[in-house]
Amino acid sequence: QLADGSWVYLNSDGVAVTGEQVINGKTLYFNADGKQVKNDFKQLADGSWLYLNGDGVAVTGEQVINGKTLYFNADGRQVKNDFKQLADGSWLYLNSDGVAVTGKQVINGKTLYFNADGKQVKNDFKQLADG
Repeated sequence: QLADGSWVYLNSDGVAVTGEQVINGKTLYFNADGKQVKNDFKQLADGSWLYLNGDGVAVTGEQVINGKTLYFNADGRQVKNDFKQLADGSWLYLNSDGVAVTGKQVINGKTLYFNADGKQVKNDFKQLADG
């Protein structure tokens, strides 16, 4: 721990690591100055995003962050612009912000409908606002 309260991880050569690191089975991220990222999002070189919690560990699964329900894969990467199946078998579509869409949507050229909770309507009728 540094004097300013931030953390660094020194490798076997005593050099501070940077970027995405898996240490003791946990995905962590260190800025270019070697300081560990905590309580913040970090975009990786491949364009995907991690959210590092207060311990600096990449979160997985369903998370409520800044009042939004977001989803993260087992590797910590946030699900965006993709479908996500929930434990109850229902489906969500997460937009470019990683937030579940609602209402009528055209995705991959198909018109779909999602309830207010974000769950996709399947095998059912849905009356739209215009009747």
